[in-house]
This record gives sequence, C-alpha cells and structure tokens, in this order.
Amino acid sequence: VRFGRTLGSPVAVVIRNTEWPKWRQEMSPEPGSPRRTLTTPRPGHADLAGMQKYDTHDARDVLERASARETAARTVAGYLAKV
Repeated sequence: VRFGRTLGSPVAVVIRNTEWPKWRQEMSPEPGSPRRTLTTPRPGHADLAGMQKYDTHDARDVLERASARETAARTVAGYLAKV
C-alpha cells in the first residue's frame, strides 16, 4: 500500500505478541500433545460455548480464537480491505 492505494503486491503485517514466550510450549504448532489441558471454562468467556460448538475438551483451543490477538488480526484485515 502506497499513498492509500494498493500496488497489487501482497501486504504483510506483523503484530508482535509479547506473551508468546510464556505459551510457546502449550500453544506449539508442532505435532504433539499439550503438557496439560485446560478443561474448566472460565466464567464470562467464550470457553464453554466454543468447547461445545467445536467438540473439544481443551479450552485453549477456543480461547485463542476468541482472544484479543484474533481481534487484532481481523481489525487489520478490515482496515486493509477498506483502504
């Protein structure tokens, strides 16, 4: 994007997550199993509904989808679509 117009090339965006080092093992994209699962949904969060909808026993699978990081990515995509 240059001066509000796309040049037709791919756009890359980096959103740094300062919390990632703490969760590197629990949220690893590599094959394997988590050290421990989070099976108790948190009150007032999307955990229970997501666990039921996606038939998962680990709330971390859901809380990542409903996180601020997910919202940030959607916001950037919406902004780029609007520009």
